[in-house]
Amino acid sequence: MNLQDLRQYQLFPFGVDEGVLDVLRHKISRVNPREKVIHTLKKLSEDIGIDEVTLLNALKSLISNKIISVNLTKRLNFNKSWNSLLNGGTK
Repeated sequence: MNLQDLRQYQLFPFGVDEGVLDVLRHKISRVNPREKVIHTLKKLSEDIGIDEVTLLNALKSLISNKIISVNLTKRLNFNKSWNSLLNGGTK
């Protein structure tokens, strides 16, 4: 995913509820930095009963609206660790 792809999440939030954004933002602050992003979203989906696609869209929305800081000069890969995502792919 690149910057152009993220722009659509800023313009069209894909029906992501504010409550979902708040829950995800809170959970991300306590995530294991070595865990893969997609695994965290899967576990969270099972825990709170929100489908993974909605959570992934919420994450993209948080990134596109600069609520979560990531290095957007690197292609985003949600199959890597949170360290990698939040540190721009350097880990």
